[in-house]
Amino acid sequence: MILPQTKTLLRRPWLTTSLLLVCLALSSFPIWFSNQLHCADWTGEKAEAKTAGEKPITTSNPAIGIAGNLILLSIQNSAPPVWPFVRQTTDFIRTSLPAPLVIALSKSFEGGFQDLGLRELPGEEGAGLGLGLTILSLLALFAAIGSRPWAITPPSPALGIAWLATLISILIYSSKMAIGCPARIILPALMFLIVGFSALPNHSQLVRSRLWRWAAFFAMGSSLLVLILTPSRPLFPQGFMVKLAQKLSLPPSLNERIFNVYEAYGRRARAFSPLLTAVPPGTRILGYTGGVALEAALWKPYGDRSIIFVPPSGLLENPQCPHPELLIASAYTIKKSTGLEPFEWINKTGASIVAQKEIIFLVRIGPELFYLLKLPSSEPAPP
Repeated sequence: MILPQTKTLLRRPWLTTSLLLVCLALSSFPIWFSNQLHCADWTGEKAEAKTAGEKPITTSNPAIGIAGNLILLSIQNSAPPVWPFVRQTTDFIRTSLPAPLVIALSKSFEGGFQDLGLRELPGEEGAGLGLGLTILSLLALFAAIGSRPWAITPPSPALGIAWLATLISILIYSSKMAIGCPARIILPALMFLIVGFSALPNHSQLVRSRLWRWAAFFAMGSSLLVLILTPSRPLFPQGFMVKLAQKLSLPPSLNERIFNVYEAYGRRARAFSPLLTAVPPGTRILGYTGGVALEAALWKPYGDRSIIFVPPSGLLENPQCPHPELLIASAYTIKKSTGLEPFEWINKTGASIVAQKEIIFLVRIGPELFYLLKLPSSEPAPP
């Protein structure tokens, strides 16, 4: 997008340079610099792989990366606003794909390609375009295919170059990355491409049709439905939504799931309270090992304590390394990271159990056991 405007930008070099510096500061550069400074890797992949204990989020096979990302993008971008058949759909897709491809994807992709990113209700961590916008995009493409002669005319050469660069960047991303939720990552680029559909043949006639208007109303309505129902930020009180579901005469199993989901999200901000009550007052540093998304609840009240991630494998290999005195640890993370049963790991590290509690963060996963552990003394960890 900059190349076609080179002459214009060079007319005022100081202003252009200042603008580029501001854009650089507002871009990913500060994150890259911080990653390089603290993780010795500008991408941050080394630290993420170490803390999460997962497969690397990149793949060395471009063909597998492109195939897997195209499959996930197709599924996640066409997800309906409400879809209670997540498990059945995931099983159907995995069994429908060729077995060698599924094996290769399982070895390369985050989560072993077990979770395709489908949810009963889309959430920000894995949401894509949505079924409504996907339908509108497909209508624009199908209308263009039927035109004669078939030609794409960008409004300007600069936009044409930008669209081509966006497509190339998506292809490069797909050949390299193996994240389980590509729809969220690529969404800004997809939105930019969708704007370009206005240059497709027959588009002006399509937007005047009744079919387009109904599809647009569906896209708007489906987005509104998700905003109303989403349990993470409901527009209506939790009790109101649960009572409404009960009045709709839904199956008992579905009513129970709705109640459990809203209850789990309602407690998420204070989910660790049963363990934090056992933490001595005035504790300024607390260790944690578990899902990164759950860590935020431990910082509250903000400013009272610092949270330090303690890798279970690192503590096992070097118990004398600097670490906090108290550690909140996930039994699942301990076993996944070290291959040991939680009690075996606790005994080998010399830790003692202060408290333990089963906590539900996601209903689809179920209760997860967490421990509050007192670790053997070492050099104090830096705050």
